[in-house]
Amino acid sequence: MEKALRVLDDMASAGIEPNVVTYGTLVDGYCRSGRIDDGLMLFREMLHKRVEPTTVTYNIILNGLFHAGRTVAAKMFHEMIKSGITVSISTYMIIHGGLCRNSHADEAITLFQKLGAMDVKLDVTILNTMINAMFKVQRREEANDLFAAISASGLVPNASTYGKNIQNLLEEGSLEEADDMFSSMEKSGCAPSSCLLNFIIRTLLKKGEIVKAGNYLYSYKKHT
Repeated sequence: MEKALRVLDDMASAGIEPNVVTYGTLVDGYCRSGRIDDGLMLFREMLHKRVEPTTVTYNIILNGLFHAGRTVAAKMFHEMIKSGITVSISTYMIIHGGLCRNSHADEAITLFQKLGAMDVKLDVTILNTMINAMFKVQRREEANDLFAAISASGLVPNASTYGKNIQNLLEEGSLEEADDMFSSMEKSGCAPSSCLLNFIIRTLLKKGEIVKAGNYLYSYKKHT
């Protein structure tokens, strides 16, 4: 990073104004190295110098802020919208994932509902994140409705969709529903990961469900 900053200083000395790509690269470097305050300062400097950020630039700083646990990223997201910058699917993924990781699931769900009203086309990754968030804040019925809506909207549930649902069902003690979801997963052709099978077996053993755990152990051997 220090070498990169020296290049920036050299550009300034030569009268060359750094463009949005240069700033974006440096901000990304700061974020990746955990120096989020420096990255944010450079981003603000870019705005001050009237270098217009792109969708990619905003995605970089938003992602960095959320990974650092800075929920001020949500405020910056609204600034992005007000400025007229195009919001991409990647941006929505960063926002939803960041809010959920930082225990702001209700905010993520509210944003998700607004996007639905705006008819924004969302992919299965965002829907998976929302289903998981709804379970975390005990909005189980909405999570079930959203899972059903995936296929209805022409999307295909993937291994992560099934896996997150199974884990959440097991954690709340809905063992029969978890079994049904696992059966649906196998019928759909999605192979469960060893990580998921380990989680299922471990959870069932903790709950004293020895026979069920044995059945999943058979599945584990079949899939590995």
